Amino acid sequence: MLESLNLVLSMVVLAISVLLAFISWVAYRRSHLKSALYLLVAFLLFAIKKVCESFYILTSVEREALNVTVAVFEILILSAFFLAIVKER
Repeated sequence: MLESLNLVLSMVVLAISVLLAFISWVAYRRSHLKSALYLLVAFLLFAIKKVCESFYILTSVEREALNVTVAVFEILILSAFFLAIVKER
């Protein structure tokens, strides 16, 4: 029961992150601001991270390898968000 709820919530988070990535892409195409491009990258990385986490649920990947992968994605996501805030153009 809890496993299926986790999978459903992961799919909702994945859908929201892809939607936000699409919105960022549209904003970048209209304004050509680099901050929108960095947001696009951050949301896409977040979607990939969520796929990696869900991949663990569906297969028998080692938990330790998944933890390292997720940590790397989190650092990349935070870096992209930081660049989106700091960079003006």
